[in-house]
Amino acid sequence: MLKLIGAKRREGAGALILIDIDRLNHVIHALGHALRQQTHASVCLARWSGHEFMALVPENLIQQTAQFAEAFITIARELPVARSLNLPGRKLSLSIGYTRFDSSNPDNPDPLTEVNAAVYEAKRAGRNRAVDAHQLTKPSIYITGGALETALLEERIVVAVQPIFDLKTGQIVADESLARMITKEGEVIAAGEFITAAASLQLAHRIDQSIIKQTINYCVTSHFSSPRAHFVNISGDFLHHPELIEETIVTAMNACACTHPDQANARQTKPLVIEITERELVDDTLEALRALQPLIDFGLRLALDDFGSGYSSYRYLLDLPFSFLKVEGELVRH
Repeated sequence: MLKLIGAKRREGAGALILIDIDRLNHVIHALGHALRQQTHASVCLARWSGHEFMALVPENLIQQTAQFAEAFITIARELPVARSLNLPGRKLSLSIGYTRFDSSNPDNPDPLTEVNAAVYEAKRAGRNRAVDAHQLTKPSIYITGGALETALLEERIVVAVQPIFDLKTGQIVADESLARMITKEGEVIAAGEFITAAASLQLAHRIDQSIIKQTINYCVTSHFSSPRAHFVNISGDFLHHPELIEETIVTAMNACACTHPDQANARQTKPLVIEITERELVDDTLEALRALQPLIDFGLRLALDDFGSGYSSYRYLLDLPFSFLKVEGELVRH
C-alpha cells in the first residue's frame, strides 16, 4: 500500500482516508470485510496497522472523499458483531482523517502526515467522526504527531550516540542514546521539537521501543571494539507497557547470546542502563519498581536523570535501586 501511495503521489492526484478503530481490536476482520463489501470498487482499501485501515481514492472520485469517510463511520456503526460486544452505546466508532494530494502541487505536502494529524484531531474532538486534514490549523501538535507517526512507520526515528567523558582522564567511559527524527528531506530534528507531541499523543513508548532496540544493536556491534555502558532514556509511558519491557528483555537476551553466551540468561551486570528522568517517574515509586523489576532482575542498571529538578528526589533514591545519578544542570552551574 505504501508503494502504491508513493506511485500515485508521483504520477497524479488522489486522496487518502485513514480509518482508526476506537478502543477495540476484536472486530477488525469483520469491519475489514464489511468495508470491502460496501466500498466503491475503484477505492483501494488495505490494512494499515494493528487497528487501522487505509483507503486510497482514485483521482476521478476525489470529490467524493468526504462522503466515503462518512460512509465508513456508518458501516462501522451498523456492524452486527459490534452490538454483541460491551461497547459504549453498543456501537463501534471510528476516528477518521482524510486528505487530498496532487503531484502538480508545488508544495506537495506529505499526505500520510496529514491523515495521521487528522485522525489525532478526530480523537481529540471526541471520536466517531471524520476530519479533513486541510481544515486543521497549522502548526499544531497534531501535525507534529502525524509526522512522528509516519516517521515511526518508516523507521526514521534514529539514535544519535552522545559520548560521556571522564573529566579527569578525558576518556570516553560510556555513551547515551538520544532520539532524533529524520525528515523525508534528510533534516535532523532534535527530540525537544517532537517529544512534547509524543507524550501528549501517547506515542512516547513507541519512540522508547525503537531507540532501545537500536541501542541494543549498537551494544552488540561496539562491544568488542569499545565495551562500555550504554544509557538509554525511557518515558513514564513505557512503564505502563509490560509487553514492551518483556520485549526489551528478549531482545537484550538475544544480543547477550552473541557477545556472552554464558550470560544470556544470567543476572550479571549488562552494559545497557535504563535512564529515567525525575519528572517522568510516577508518584507511586513501588509501582515504578514493580514495572522495572524484570529489567533489574535481568541485570540492567538504572540511572536517575535531572536529579534535583523536583521535590521528591531523595525519596526516589531511597525507594529505587539507582546505580547512576545525573544531577540537574542548573545545580551544577550554580
